[in-house]
Amino acid sequence: MEPGISEVPYEDSSLQAVVYVMCSGAELAVSEISLWPKDLLDQATSLFAQSGSLAEGFSTGIGFIGTLGSVVTRSLLLSAVEGVISSNMRSTAGTLLEQAAHLVWTASRQAWSVPVKNIANIEDADPSTWVATFRWPDGSTRQFVYSGQPAIQVRTIEGATRRLIWSAVEQVYSIRA
Repeated sequence: MEPGISEVPYEDSSLQAVVYVMCSGAELAVSEISLWPKDLLDQATSLFAQSGSLAEGFSTGIGFIGTLGSVVTRSLLLSAVEGVISSNMRSTAGTLLEQAAHLVWTASRQAWSVPVKNIANIEDADPSTWVATFRWPDGSTRQFVYSGQPAIQVRTIEGATRRLIWSAVEQVYSIRA
């Protein structure tokens, strides 16, 4: 943890470890879990959503009535305009995707290994509810959450670093002092 940064209110001092039981029956006693900055993940999610809607392109849905020649002419012009707009939208979507990917990469580099006793809802089997909040020296706070990745980096009570494949977890229980 960075100097001057402190955990904010949540601490379950009696919690020593969380044990994950795999489908194979193997157990992994975990003392720390790597969590990612929520603000960066939220920004990336927003950019992914924006790029998805832009990638769909643009269509006015306008139809024309008139003689065959005038309908074809107006349709071709409208089609050309829609094509240019769609092309620009797809280009913007690509840029947004690049920005989102960079944010995810940045979030992965700013992940913190947080003691389980400082993670709210850690005993919940749904990792999307896990959150650790830290106070910066300037008084602001920052939350760290589960990344949504299939593998979670953990530190065992023996001090070994492991990747836990969440879909392989069958049961969760805690060890308390």
